[in-house]
Parts: sequence; C-alpha cells; structure tokens
Amino acid sequence: MIRRPPRSTLDHSSAASDVYKRQVYVGTANGINKSSNANDQYPEWVKFNATNQNQPISGNFITALGYNQLTQTVWASTWKADGETEFYGVSSSEDGGITWNTFLHDERPHNFGFINDDVMVATDNGIFRSSDLGHSWLLPGAIIDAETGLKLNATSFYSAGSFHNNIWIGSTNGLARLQETPGRIWQGTWKIYLASQPVESLSLIHI
Repeated sequence: MIRRPPRSTLDHSSAASDVYKRQVYVGTANGINKSSNANDQYPEWVKFNATNQNQPISGNFITALGYNQLTQTVWASTWKADGETEFYGVSSSEDGGITWNTFLHDERPHNFGFINDDVMVATDNGIFRSSDLGHSWLLPGAIIDAETGLKLNATSFYSAGSFHNNIWIGSTNGLARLQETPGRIWQGTWKIYLASQPVESLSLIHI
C-alpha cells in the first residue's frame, strides 16, 4: 500500500524529477513543478496539476518522470490522488507542460524507458510501447529465453531502458534483455536473468 503524505506537505514531497537543458521537472504528490532557473537563489516555479489547465495531467500523484530528447516530450506517471476527476494513467507534453495528453487510462505506470523515438512504459500489466507519441500501444508477446526456453512469468514491470538495439526490462520475477531486430518492434532474441542460490551454499544446509 502506498501511503500519501498529509496535504500540507504534498508540494514538498518529491517522487520523481528530470532535467533537460536547464528545464527541471519535479513530480510531487500534488502535481508537477517546473523551473527554468532552479539553480538561482530565488527560482521561479510553474505548477501543473489535474485541475489548473484546459488539458491537464490525469492525476496529481506523480510516481515517475521521463524525457525523450529526440521527440522533446515529457512523460509522467500520473496516479489518482484525491480529486474526483483524477484517474490513473500516463500524461505527456510536447510543449513544455502547456498542454498534456493522457493515455493508458486506469493503468498504473512505474517508470519510463526510450529507444529512439519510442517510449516504453513499465506498468502492473506489462511493458507498453508506442512509436507514435502514445496514440497506439504494443505489448511484447511471450518473453522466452532463446537459449534455455525459460519463460518470464511476470506481468508487473518496474523499469525499462535501452542501449543501441538492446532493450532491458525489469519485472517482479527477473530481468530480461531483448536484442531487437532493427525495424521490428519487440522482435528479436530474448535473454532472461534470474537470481538463484549459489550451488556452493547448498553445503551449508544440514539435514
């Protein structure tokens, strides 16, 4: 169970942050704060929440932030807080927070990853990926280790990242790497990494 701080401290409870070209975004339990001069003695901040804009974020409880430099898009994990109109989902902005688009209604995102223009969202129901700024989403099929045949038995994911054509995703039941075939989303060779008890430690078990 996630416990939220008292309302009086919501703006001071930072849950996530991201920085790009002096633009600082800070996710709190009461929305997103943005500053262009955060290092100044008296920085100026702009607040984005679920009620103060015509196209707002979906929810005020921010659990993760990400920024795709190629598309210049801010992505936020925007969970429902206390407002009646709020909902769980993903919110993104292509104009620095002036307007927001919301996606994946009622999904509970945990983190973001990027591969080229694509965004990946780690949620309780899998890794969602979009190549068109969130207008359509694609989940991977069964994640099966190409060498061992082992299947990744997990639906909840908490991390995602990439390096060249290698995609890494972290789940509640292990880590997986995809060497993706260029031009083919979620297609390629999977490798699964699991933690296990070292064989030598078995000698310490007395029957």
